[in-house]
Amino acid sequence: MEEISVRERATEAMKELARHMSADQVVLHLYALIVRLASHDWFTSKISVCSLFPAALPKVGEAKQDDLLKTYFRLCSDDTPMVRRQAASVLGSIAEVNPVAKLFHPHGQ
Repeated sequence: MEEISVRERATEAMKELARHMSADQVVLHLYALIVRLASHDWFTSKISVCSLFPAALPKVGEAKQDDLLKTYFRLCSDDTPMVRRQAASVLGSIAEVNPVAKLFHPHGQ
């Protein structure tokens, strides 16, 4: 199996797990995983983590949502074009689970 397909299957499995996790479990495990993967230097971890934002956002409180959106927007302006492309590809999914106003004003401005 190619590395790309392995990453895609892993993120799909994580999204499926998130559907069955409580809010506390999402904060403890998925939120922490997203923050950790998004901070890596490797573009592969950043690409993978983009798909996890829509799974985590509806299950965390407002403060954590703000943190996740800041992290997401940081990936949207990443130096690597592949990361930016993947972040853009999940924008629709993020918009479905988050109020539109919050997407445009993540800092409450």
